[in-house]
Amino acid sequence: MSGSFIASSIFERWKKNHPDWKIYHASDLDRDIIEVPVVKVGTHEIGPVLFARRKDEIWSESMIHKA
Repeated sequence: MSGSFIASSIFERWKKNHPDWKIYHASDLDRDIIEVPVVKVGTHEIGPVLFARRKDEIWSESMIHKA
């Protein structure tokens, strides 16, 4: 099993731009989760996908792997 995470600033942008997307408050310990109906990767579509909010600094320092 794996998890999907997103930076708080992007989470807030998605929430603002897609008010119909479900938000699960305090569902990942004390953090919110957003349900994205469809994620497209190339020609593939999957969904819904749940993304747990992470602080921007945690996201940029720990979750993005730079080559």
